[in-house]
Amino acid sequence: PFTMGMEAILSSAYLSLPLISTFHTYFIEPEYLKIVHLHRLPGLSRFGWAYSNFFHNLCDVTISPSKYTAEELISKNIRCPVRIISNGIPLKSPRILSREDREKIRKKYRLKQNVMLFIGRVSVEKCIDVVMRASKRVFQKRDDTTLLIVGDGPAFEQMKELAGDLEIQDNTVFTGAIPHEELLGSGLFEISRFFVTASTSENQPMTIIESSMLGLPIIGVSARGVPEMISDNGFIAKPGNDEEIADYMERLLEDDELRKRMSENSMKKGKEYDIVRTTDQLEKLYKVLMRKVERQGKRRKISLKTLYRILGKRKEIRRDKI
Repeated sequence: PFTMGMEAILSSAYLSLPLISTFHTYFIEPEYLKIVHLHRLPGLSRFGWAYSNFFHNLCDVTISPSKYTAEELISKNIRCPVRIISNGIPLKSPRILSREDREKIRKKYRLKQNVMLFIGRVSVEKCIDVVMRASKRVFQKRDDTTLLIVGDGPAFEQMKELAGDLEIQDNTVFTGAIPHEELLGSGLFEISRFFVTASTSENQPMTIIESSMLGLPIIGVSARGVPEMISDNGFIAKPGNDEEIADYMERLLEDDELRKRMSENSMKKGKEYDIVRTTDQLEKLYKVLMRKVERQGKRRKISLKTLYRILGKRKEIRRDKI
């Protein structure tokens, strides 16, 4: 919603073409402001929402992936029409791994028999510390379990230090970043018992969508768009409540029938995010706005060179490179 977004707004205005924006990240809320140490600055969140409304009100439509976020945008007095279209992914089925394959994966990543999976940016707003504290409660009762943290980010070293402080380093594995396609084919989803996140800053995270698609029960917290993604396929805990999260972890580790049932429900839930369904909805919206342009007859053709000059670009852009 800053430099590139403003270029889009300028381009749309000059070409007399409609503009669609999407709202995916709560950059104006304390969870993100805390990263740059601005969360205590009075009125900054209020100013951020004012800027967000200013930006989106220059668009014809704003897309929200979740109902929660759509309702919050409206409650913050956005004037631009808001449409709910979920994130989409190409559907895949979980791989059938042999016992030998499973052992190879466990040996490669130093995993114990039961794996609890977190995937995401390793940053303070993801509340990974809450997951680690919950995991410690589990480890105190059983030593056959690993917390697997996949991802990288500004809090990576901080979280590794916390694992040492909590004395759970022997049961916690940090893989660092794994390329997306490699991760989907790594078998880490298939050998995990469930996916867990304590993040309170999520709109509609792709990690939950992918974990559901690949049959993992989900443990999340009642914040923002997450509860919409969890029904009979997992558990929803109170934000910051590591004791409650630990209880759900133990239930999924101990009850095979419960885990199997929630796994099946997760795969059904994952089909709701089929990218074919999502793109069909986007295409319908695009066509509505295209017909609007045709009726108004305002389209004005200009060259790319002219457009980039208007936008303050000093470097000449060749058409065949765009």
